[in-house]
Amino acid sequence: MGKLFKKTLGLLIVLFGGIALFTSLYSSWSLYVHMESEYRWRGTAIARSLSEIGMDILDKRSSVTDAIFNQYLESPGVVYIVVRDANGQIKYHTFQGAVPRILSQVNPTGRTMVNRMYLRDFGQVLDIQHSMIGLQRGSVQVGMDLEWVKRMAWRAFLVQQFIIFVIFIITIFVAAVIVRRLASPLSDLANYAEALSHHDFREPSLHQRQILQIAKTNTDEVGHLAKAIAQMENQLIAYIRNLKETMMAKEKIESELNVAREIQMNMVPRDFPLFPSHPELNIHSYIEPAKAVGGDFYDFVLSENKQKLAFSIGDVSGKGIPAALFMAITTTLIKAASAQFDDPARVVSTVNRKLCRENKSGLFVTVFYGVLDLKTGILDYCVGGHNPPYLVSTEVATIPTTPGLPMGIDENAEYCSQRAQLQPNDTLFLFTDGVTECRNRRGEFFEDAGIERLLAQYKTAASEVMCEAVVSALEEFSRGAAQSDDITMAAIKWRPELETV
Repeated sequence: MGKLFKKTLGLLIVLFGGIALFTSLYSSWSLYVHMESEYRWRGTAIARSLSEIGMDILDKRSSVTDAIFNQYLESPGVVYIVVRDANGQIKYHTFQGAVPRILSQVNPTGRTMVNRMYLRDFGQVLDIQHSMIGLQRGSVQVGMDLEWVKRMAWRAFLVQQFIIFVIFIITIFVAAVIVRRLASPLSDLANYAEALSHHDFREPSLHQRQILQIAKTNTDEVGHLAKAIAQMENQLIAYIRNLKETMMAKEKIESELNVAREIQMNMVPRDFPLFPSHPELNIHSYIEPAKAVGGDFYDFVLSENKQKLAFSIGDVSGKGIPAALFMAITTTLIKAASAQFDDPARVVSTVNRKLCRENKSGLFVTVFYGVLDLKTGILDYCVGGHNPPYLVSTEVATIPTTPGLPMGIDENAEYCSQRAQLQPNDTLFLFTDGVTECRNRRGEFFEDAGIERLLAQYKTAASEVMCEAVVSALEEFSRGAAQSDDITMAAIKWRPELETV
């Protein structure tokens, strides 16, 4: 016996039981009320008929009066008849012994009086008194058996219960057949759905044909459910197939991006110290793209005579592969131009013109390009829309700059070279806007003030210590927030006292 059948049986028992009990009680009560009303009417009619005969006839007992009383006693429900004269004296009664004391009360109203009472030998009776008509007045008292009415009502209740029980048994049988017909495909659907949880969805399961047959042979909700489950399996197969293909393509892209990241990271110097033969240069840098690849870059190149250090730091607009490709083009052009010209402004202008002529993507790049004389500490530099670096000396402040346009926007943009003097053990701290625009979970920026506090705290430290302090502060500040931009920084400390002799 399945769970569905048990639930259906329980529902039918509660439903039929409630209906049977209510209808039977209501019918029995209605029958009782109707029969009591009929007995009341019949007893009243008998009492009225006897009262019309008159006391002058009923006062004398004879075979005629006995026949009259016996005729009425044979009527269904009549249990006794009592006749009284005008003084309330009993002249005739049908009891075997004395008249019960409860019946000695006389009707004083002169109208028909009906009372419900209990007699020991008869049980519940309906007592009806009616006054006689004529010169010799009196009253007739007729008792109707209510116990018989109760028995009839109870018998009707039992008969109805039996009939309903038979109907219930037949209904259960019919319900069992119907539920089995409904439960069989539902059971197949349940087993099919359970089997799907272990299916690999490479191809349709072996049970799908059976489910499709259920959908074909059943035009009701069960058929619609079977069809929907079969369609769901097919859609899952197609979805998982597409998902696998997408995952394979994604893995391939991620693999290629990892290769691209490695290539890009190899384009920027990361092995420190960069120039072991030049201890007067203490250089360190850090770069972390927001995506697999990014648009930030930096570079350090010694001149052929080893007397000057050309360096640059830049930030390409945008992120990802387009920015990385534009970054590669920019660094290549800067290296080529720096080999031709000593003037930083000419280098930046040359690179800008070439970028504008070949720039169909609409990208641009900010740059800071500088040349440091390792003998004198003189720094010649040019700014193309980039953040001015900090000069960390006895004080911490940005070097004076005349900001030019970012490269790649205007082919005719003009740039100018500027000069600053570094003192021994001064540090030049370069960075991109990913440092100052680093955000925390509340959306607050790290800002320039955060960099200045750290640089002032570590102004005598080596370049690697200074960069590590800034990186640690950024990680602590942005904990729990996603990185929104590439983060790049570099520190160049000039220590002429350590120059190789």
